[in-house]
Amino acid sequence: MIVSIPQAAETFSDRMSDIQWDREVIRAIPLSLRLDEASLYQTKWWDYRPIHPAKATTLFAHSYGEAWRRASERRNGIGECNWRVINDPFRTPDWNPFMEAPARAKAFWMARRYCDEAGIPYDFYCNGFFDKAENYFVDLPRPQEMYRRDVIFEVLKDWEYAGGTCLPKHVDFFLRYNWDNKQHQKDWEASSTLRLQKMQPEVVAWQLANNGKYFRIETIKELQR
Repeated sequence: MIVSIPQAAETFSDRMSDIQWDREVIRAIPLSLRLDEASLYQTKWWDYRPIHPAKATTLFAHSYGEAWRRASERRNGIGECNWRVINDPFRTPDWNPFMEAPARAKAFWMARRYCDEAGIPYDFYCNGFFDKAENYFVDLPRPQEMYRRDVIFEVLKDWEYAGGTCLPKHVDFFLRYNWDNKQHQKDWEASSTLRLQKMQPEVVAWQLANNGKYFRIETIKELQR
């Protein structure tokens, strides 16, 4: 079974129920930052639509950690990262971003929301943000800086170029095997089918041959007509 990206958060996030996630959010995130969460459903990247926003925030935070590590290695050399800047627990699968200082927990929540609004996978967003940070930041960006509009616009440009090559990794979107008539499954089928209908027949044939698990059998037959 393939779970939501990135794998670094798998152990911690998968053992939390939605009720436990609710408690984490209520404890750490002000009501004013939670009220319009539902509005992000139609824009967020597919992998995060089936999961609780708090779990998605944890995935975002772990993507931030991985991007921070890679950026620090580029600047300082492999093995020279000063992890004390973001605490040793940050490196572990059980690190919980909602247990951080209030300002940092809120920053991860807000940065994740900006990423959801843009519809970008968290690893792509964080890696791209840190790449762009070389032109904007003397020090590597903190969580509180992960939603600077000037950097976000640059990341969006890269996503517009590369986004069409990305596919969701959550098992719910393997429609051939896991169709359950869920809303996010129906939305994915409608979106991906419309995209294929605009392609040349040979491109459609290649997509169906290599990514057939993302389509129900009846949808494939319809696309092959």
